[in-house]
Amino acid sequence: MTLRRLFRAVVGGFLAGALFAACSRTTMEPVASLPPPIEAAPTPRTTTFEATAYSVKGTMKSGQKTRPGVVAADPRVLPIGTRIRVGGAGAYSGDYTVLDTGREIKGREIDIFMPAENDAAAFGRQQVSVEVLSENTEK
Repeated sequence: MTLRRLFRAVVGGFLAGALFAACSRTTMEPVASLPPPIEAAPTPRTTTFEATAYSVKGTMKSGQKTRPGVVAADPRVLPIGTRIRVGGAGAYSGDYTVLDTGREIKGREIDIFMPAENDAAAFGRQQVSVEVLSENTEK
């Protein structure tokens, strides 16, 4: 064995041993688990709708009887059971539940139920703001 080979064997063995020793003594610290990401509260969706009123008493699409506090809407825009806040409707501004649909309601339109026919006629057609408070996702 030449001196060069002997040197390589000794140095190589030394480096391999040192590397092995260093790796075997090193302990891995467990990685601290990160807290779950904070989900931002959903921002309310406020949109302009065209509102009219109706006073026809009967059974709504939801199966319930017509009553104050309910609106009819296009179920593709506001599904049955959705809670909304109507603004800009004067005395009729407030929180409503979508419990009915209307044959003529398409897109961003709502019909607000009013028990008195003359109140519904006086309401006419108005631009209102509608904020979705909670949407019913069940179909």
